[in-house]
Amino acid sequence: FLGAASPALAGIAVGADSSRYQRGPCVPLVVTRFGLGAILFSDDAVIDLVIKDCTEKPKKKAAEIDSSKIVPNCNRNGQGEVSGNSEVTSPNNTEHLKSEEETKVEIGVRQQEEETQGVASNVVDKLGDINDSSEDKHSNGVSTYKPLIMQFIKDDPTIRSSLCSTILLCGCPSLSKSKLFCDLSSELIDAFQQNPYLENLSPDSRIRFVSMSDICRYSSQASDFDWSGKEQSAIEYVQNSLLPHCLRLCVMLSSEQAKTASIEGKTDLYLSRSSKNALSIIPDPFIPFEDHSEEAVANAFIILRRKKLMESIRFIAGGGIPFQKLTEFLHGPVMRKHMTGVPVWWCPWIHDLLLLVHAALLGLTSVVAELPILLRPLIEKHIRDIFVNGVNGKKPALPSSFLNNSSKEDLDAWVHTHAKQFPTPNIIEHRLALICSQLTVGTSAQYDDVPMFDEGGWPMVEDSAAHSFIGDTKSSGGTCLLRDFEHPNSSTSTY
Repeated sequence: FLGAASPALAGIAVGADSSRYQRGPCVPLVVTRFGLGAILFSDDAVIDLVIKDCTEKPKKKAAEIDSSKIVPNCNRNGQGEVSGNSEVTSPNNTEHLKSEEETKVEIGVRQQEEETQGVASNVVDKLGDINDSSEDKHSNGVSTYKPLIMQFIKDDPTIRSSLCSTILLCGCPSLSKSKLFCDLSSELIDAFQQNPYLENLSPDSRIRFVSMSDICRYSSQASDFDWSGKEQSAIEYVQNSLLPHCLRLCVMLSSEQAKTASIEGKTDLYLSRSSKNALSIIPDPFIPFEDHSEEAVANAFIILRRKKLMESIRFIAGGGIPFQKLTEFLHGPVMRKHMTGVPVWWCPWIHDLLLLVHAALLGLTSVVAELPILLRPLIEKHIRDIFVNGVNGKKPALPSSFLNNSSKEDLDAWVHTHAKQFPTPNIIEHRLALICSQLTVGTSAQYDDVPMFDEGGWPMVEDSAAHSFIGDTKSSGGTCLLRDFEHPNSSTSTY
């Protein structure tokens, strides 16, 4: 899961001679699949924040080391004057005496720095007492907003964990103030209203996509924290702290663990860390970096991936892709061929479209928890029309021998049984990823269909009978069961 691919590579990465191999800022000692995938899924703004953090820390550390080399050994009188000579340690660890004037200058600079730090500390303390209603006010040119939005989140791990878990499950909403792709396109709304199968699901009451306000409301159910009026604080925390931290975890944690193990002389990095129960399973910017588990890395990878996935979903459902192009793709060979893991009644041009719209409006969790229940009556009608009664003058999909020899009760039981079937969460996410990766190529919301390493081993399973979308559909020959009942260019199509 973590670490180098072999002991030899680990020796190069963190061994005694590793310092001979020069690396640029933010280049990890050990490159993992999670690190590479996280970089692809991260926005430029998130990457810039990580690079800035990585480049500033060494400078601060070097400045601290340089300042620690000058240690004046002098006595002050009541007026702050210096009496006697001063012993100063030079960078070459040789001692010499400085003149009284030079020593006074050094002490003056140090006193000025201490006074400045004291003033800054007092300013921050005062800002902490100001209410959120003053977020747009300024005092002495210093914004009072940024310290406030982080403090109550920083002080409460329950708030952080519930917010992170909600984003992990629902996907990250838009963090931008842009009004582009924030609600359903008019073409998509018209399509729902005109389609006899979708008209009952026409999103008249809600056309706005899931927002941070919705995420905060979901999060409140787990933490009992009232986010009212603090949604912007959540946006700032996610954008400036959580997402960069997720990228750091995916890219750097394995290197840090391998380095620690090497320093302690252990070949197994799992022996050099804390017990599993003491490690966090979700990414948290305010706990020590090394106190994150492998599950935290996987969850950080999921957060970054689903943020990019939700961005592409909003782009498609919001009109970034013409509706005609969307429907042509859903009717096309790509979606018809990828039918592993879905029920026999599944129609990509109906049900994958519903997945896309529902995820954009309510988040990924709602697709799994609410959509199957919402669709149950319509699915039963759909199964009866296609498999039992026939549609558009076509014969039923079920064999006549089965229909003729089955009672009404048997047919009802068959319909009810299949209506209860619904794709698993993994299958749903894979289908949405496939749609987004195919339709957003070359756009600002391009989604790269990187393997979902968090789901287990890799490469993909090649068992054609595997109940998973990642089964090799090319070898299995999986096709759409309804291909004989509807043609993309058919003028008599109902669905």
